[in-house]
Amino acid sequence: PGSGQYRLGGADTQEIEIDLNGKNFKLTSTYMLALGATNSEATITVKNGTMSSYTSFAQTWNMYDIMFTDCNWVLDRVTFKNAVAINNAGSTVTMKNVTINEVNDLYAIWICSGADVTMDGCMVNSAGRAIKISDQYVAKAERELTKLTVKNTTFISVKKAAILVGSTAGANITLDNVDI
Repeated sequence: PGSGQYRLGGADTQEIEIDLNGKNFKLTSTYMLALGATNSEATITVKNGTMSSYTSFAQTWNMYDIMFTDCNWVLDRVTFKNAVAINNAGSTVTMKNVTINEVNDLYAIWICSGADVTMDGCMVNSAGRAIKISDQYVAKAERELTKLTVKNTTFISVKKAAILVGSTAGANITLDNVDI
């Protein structure tokens, strides 16, 4: 527990694979919950299980979700019990057969400007909204076009937005076989 800024691997680590083997990987902190790599060019793969988080400071979206940052990510057959945030301009996040269950009135997925996100075979259940692409927490000089590719995915969004773009740099969004 602590600040919640967890960095995995060493400076030369290129690949990390975490097989959850059907178990729950729970992050606990007194502040934000962010996972990344020490080497920003690394790829971290998490597969076959559930991820959840708890923070005693959960007052806003970024204190509640699990943030993926600072490297490339592959999330394969993972179920999230919390919202997901992606803050990694210039890196990629690939979600394959991922389920996100957001039970609060928040965005299920928050994508910061400049990320490259691909979703395939996913299910997003949100008591709030589904996806927001935002400049929030990104310095003006660092804002970049966001790329979002969504295939074979279902969104259940109780509130208005399935995908909301609030980034001044814009977004290139491709949808194929998506049910909203």
